[in-house]
Amino acid sequence: MLGFTETMTVRGEDGTTIEHAELLWPEGGGVMYGTRGTSHGGSEEGGAGTLYVVTADPDAVYRRAVEAGATITDKPYDTDYGSRNVGIADPEGHVWIFGTYAGAPAP
Repeated sequence: MLGFTETMTVRGEDGTTIEHAELLWPEGGGVMYGTRGTSHGGSEEGGAGTLYVVTADPDAVYRRAVEAGATITDKPYDTDYGSRNVGIADPEGHVWIFGTYAGAPAP
């Protein structure tokens, strides 16, 4: 939906829980995650998390998300530190921020 390529998914015994998944981002890098409370997803305690993915075109990610019926938490916006971001919630309530800020330079 948003442009990731699924490279691996390990499902739990019920067939729906994701124990571990790996997604590649077409602009480089990727994300690994698992459902809370699984061996790869950490504790069931606490709220949903926020993940950040660097993208050259958050507006394109936003359009794909809207077309797919995703829950938008923040329409594309410009930050005071020079990034353009968009926020999208997944079904477990994690907020994915897609933005142009590539992080602090290495020391």
